[in-house]
Amino acid sequence: MIPLAPGALPLAGHAHSIIRDPLGFLRTLAPHGDIVRVRLGPVTALVLCDPALIRQVLLNDRLFDKGGPTYERAREFLGDSLSTCPHSQHRQQRRRLQPAFHSTKLPRYTQTMTDQIGAVTRTWRDGQTIDVMTETKKITVRVLTRSIFGTGLSDREIEQISRGIDDITAGMHARMFLPAPLDKLPTPRNIRYHRANSTIREIVQRLIDQDRRRPAGGAGPETLLGILTADDWTDGPLSDADILDQATSFLLAGMETTAEAMAWALCLAVQHPEVLARLRAETAQVLAGAPAQWKHLPDLKVTTSIINETLRMYPGLWITTRVATADTKLGDHHVASGTHLLISPYLIQHRPDIYPDPDRFDPGRWTDPDPSRPLEAFIPFMAGARKCMAADFAVTEAVLTLATLTDAWEFTAPPQRPKAAASATLRPKDLRMRVTRRDQHPSLRRPSR
Repeated sequence: MIPLAPGALPLAGHAHSIIRDPLGFLRTLAPHGDIVRVRLGPVTALVLCDPALIRQVLLNDRLFDKGGPTYERAREFLGDSLSTCPHSQHRQQRRRLQPAFHSTKLPRYTQTMTDQIGAVTRTWRDGQTIDVMTETKKITVRVLTRSIFGTGLSDREIEQISRGIDDITAGMHARMFLPAPLDKLPTPRNIRYHRANSTIREIVQRLIDQDRRRPAGGAGPETLLGILTADDWTDGPLSDADILDQATSFLLAGMETTAEAMAWALCLAVQHPEVLARLRAETAQVLAGAPAQWKHLPDLKVTTSIINETLRMYPGLWITTRVATADTKLGDHHVASGTHLLISPYLIQHRPDIYPDPDRFDPGRWTDPDPSRPLEAFIPFMAGARKCMAADFAVTEAVLTLATLTDAWEFTAPPQRPKAAASATLRPKDLRMRVTRRDQHPSLRRPSR
């Protein structure tokens, strides 16, 4: 018998605990078993607390398809795009879209990353206090639109997307655990959600229309927009609605989670002087005063370990759902067709028996990894056929950003670690730091006209 998590209320079940303190609630579950039942109103879901069982689910995406409250709500906004579509559509979509993130394109993309990190930081003033998430989102949206979309956005559009993302992620998270009829109520959260939805989709549609007006096939077949608007899909050209869903999905997923990883990594490094000292010793030797670039990546080992530890502590995709498509077994337990499964990288990556003292920021876990730790215990990008296609892109951007920023700027450490706002992703709450140039670092000098 699969145990029921304690604390369920009549009718609401565990919804109150998940909404009030989702991360704290998840961390209480593993001691109760490898699989634990939770009730979300009338729906019962199984939370997987064991890495081996999670691997079984993620590697069999036909039997354990994308579904449940996470994807039911996401499909309202993104349709059946690559990140939300069922197994029956996934293989064709992934094969078709994979070239936009092929490893051979990373060297070119990293030049865009380097350029846009510089473009954003050159607007900073010595002694200015910045909202870290706002600045990292500026970097990620500029990188995404110029690399995989082959175009750019105005500062006003970047600001609109940045604000809109906050409203959408907050709205999607609330909708996961509330009855659908409440969606239509004119609450402030619903109003902000629908307004942000319309604004972001209007901006993305403008990018698509702009690309189509370009001569000689628009941005070209190698960009995401070029692939989406091509007419050689197996089932014929994508509809305008499908193109918009796919483009919006890539923009939102690639922007928010990467920006959060960059913000958390910067905060954690600055709050730990011994880690920051090792980081700066590495960047001083490797970068020699230049912005981080593709050629530097193999030698940025400390920087990469900081990003990995950040992704362990604060995975962007902290919770997701699957649905069993047939009767099956997980471990010793029977799972009926239609059962909802909850997978939380945050839960697994904070198990103290796998990561001792899991709240301690320790990049050494990755420079000297524990050989007994199962691979499935680190899944910030999921695993199997549904693993994030842009994982290498995201990690590369985060490494280049952290190395460049900490090498060139001083940051005031926040007095305490910000709380994580658990909505659709995990963002740091109210992370502000004062920035000061480090001895007029060469990478910050404005290019000569």
